[in-house]
Amino acid sequence: MATSYPRRDSASGLWRLSDITSNIKNQGTWPTSAGTRALFHGGATPSYVNTIDYVTVASTGDAADFGDMTHVRIYPGHGGNGNFTRSFMIGGEGPAPSVRDTIDYVNPVSTGNAADFGDLIAVRQAVSCVNNKTRLLACGGSDGPATLNTIQTITMATTGDATDYADLVSIGRYAEGLCNGITGYIAGGLNPAFVNVIQTGDLASTSTWVDFGDLTQTSRNMGSADSHTKGVTFGGNTPSASNVIDIFNMGSKGNATDFGNCTTVRDETSGASNTLRGLAGGGTVPGVSATIDYFTIATAGDAADFGDLTAARKALGGCSTGHGGLEAFDPRPLTIGRGVGVVMGGLYPAITNRIESIQIPSLGNGTDFGDLSANSTGGTGTGSATRGFRMGGNNPSLNDTIDAIQFSTLGNAFDFGNLTVARHALHGAASPTRGVAANGIVSGTDSNVIDYITMASAGNATDFGDSTEARYSGDGLSSSVRAVFGGGYDEGTGFSNVLDYVTIASTGNATDFGDQSVTRDQGAGGISSSTRGAWSGGQTPSMSNVIDYITISSTGDASDFGNLTVARGSLTGLSSNVRGINAGGASPSKLNVIDYITIASTGDATDFGDLTAIWSVLAGGSDSHGGLQS
Repeated sequence: MATSYPRRDSASGLWRLSDITSNIKNQGTWPTSAGTRALFHGGATPSYVNTIDYVTVASTGDAADFGDMTHVRIYPGHGGNGNFTRSFMIGGEGPAPSVRDTIDYVNPVSTGNAADFGDLIAVRQAVSCVNNKTRLLACGGSDGPATLNTIQTITMATTGDATDYADLVSIGRYAEGLCNGITGYIAGGLNPAFVNVIQTGDLASTSTWVDFGDLTQTSRNMGSADSHTKGVTFGGNTPSASNVIDIFNMGSKGNATDFGNCTTVRDETSGASNTLRGLAGGGTVPGVSATIDYFTIATAGDAADFGDLTAARKALGGCSTGHGGLEAFDPRPLTIGRGVGVVMGGLYPAITNRIESIQIPSLGNGTDFGDLSANSTGGTGTGSATRGFRMGGNNPSLNDTIDAIQFSTLGNAFDFGNLTVARHALHGAASPTRGVAANGIVSGTDSNVIDYITMASAGNATDFGDSTEARYSGDGLSSSVRAVFGGGYDEGTGFSNVLDYVTIASTGNATDFGDQSVTRDQGAGGISSSTRGAWSGGQTPSMSNVIDYITISSTGDASDFGNLTVARGSLTGLSSNVRGINAGGASPSKLNVIDYITIASTGDATDFGDLTAIWSVLAGGSDSHGGLQS
């Protein structure tokens, strides 16, 4: 993606305001360092941990819990370990096996546990990492007995194993990685003795790296921070613990100079930064420390107290969403919605018009949002980036009502329009522009009708086509291209495991996709990223805890994902692009349970919080599900 804005340091030519405005709307918002997040991950307390903490770099205060890595380990990569949308934990040393090849990643603007990205070419710990917005290089490190000079690379937007890239000028481990977006730098470390060497190489070239200059002292286990022009290293072991902060100019070869001192000596520390401020977190001082220091990169001087990690630890990793390797003028990906979900209508325990909101990125309980236009149960829900929808239902007679809410404002729903046929127990899904309602119960029998609405414009639904099987009490999910409808109950054959799909931008009948892993009705869909979708729970006829998933762009049968915290049916699902939420349900008594999964991984659901009361047969939607991701 090209630069969207005239650069302050090299602007030329004429820029039309309409072009800049269009780029802001279509490619992301004007960049700012104010919201940069730093993550500190792994380490030892002295026991090995998989903890991930986060802070906002531009503020001060204590770190908060983000989630967990897939494995406990120390030395999980030092330096620039991520871009605006992904942060990485590279290799490391665990209790068993001792040295790992694991690559984890998280979405740093959300919270939650890390997912598996792939593997290094071989086991590696104490690697030094540099990256720009697309490519990450994992440099040097140790496979246990040997210190290495090899450089491996990953493309951060994908998933998969690392590949061989280039070589350092010399072997090195426990060094620091820094970057300005074009050139990478590896400073200090063991070779196998303590060294003060700074090596440099081009991120776009596979040529062997070359000597750049020297630090003011030999050191390993430092932390680092960088802007687009300056690299900073601090602390470490010389072999005695150090509080020294060094700085060097990235634009020209030469030695580092003294910058100032940390608030205390820091061995086995880690760093993170935006382009203005650097952070030093944890380490050995000489006891294991929880303290975080900060300093202003452009101004030499001593560091000041920032706050504390959630627990004292050493040999940890650090990364951020705004380090010097990320060009300040590159557009950020659009953030679809704010991670707001809603649950609507249902049995609470009687038929209700209640709407409750759930903040998907943050664990916690549901809160009151407003009311539907009337009491209703058995409707389906979905959402655009700005509006949430509840379609159909009964109260107790069937209705064709489509209600809508604005995610940005608490309040009651407004009348949007009507379905082509009054029905309840539907399947729902959406793309960025269209909402789709499929199947359901019509006048005592099951239906194969598929309707659609244009979500930006109030009005009645239009006939889309027919599903492959008339059924009710299943659910749907979507990518931006395809809606997939799963499960339900067929009056002729009973519980269904059918998966069928439509291309949302077109009209026409559904096509067979595959089968769910269990036959069920009353299961929850609504959980999807741009690539994956998941269904949860249901009745088989016994209450189920099964979560299964599909890759939406392909066809085929669903695979096992894990289990809900409580087996139940009549629940609802909603999601961001990262996290899936299952709310409410009955087992057979009504429940107020909310649990969640990380969509990119597999595994059992985790407790999220509670609804305000026991609640079942409810509809759900969000402003950031997979159908809204371009």
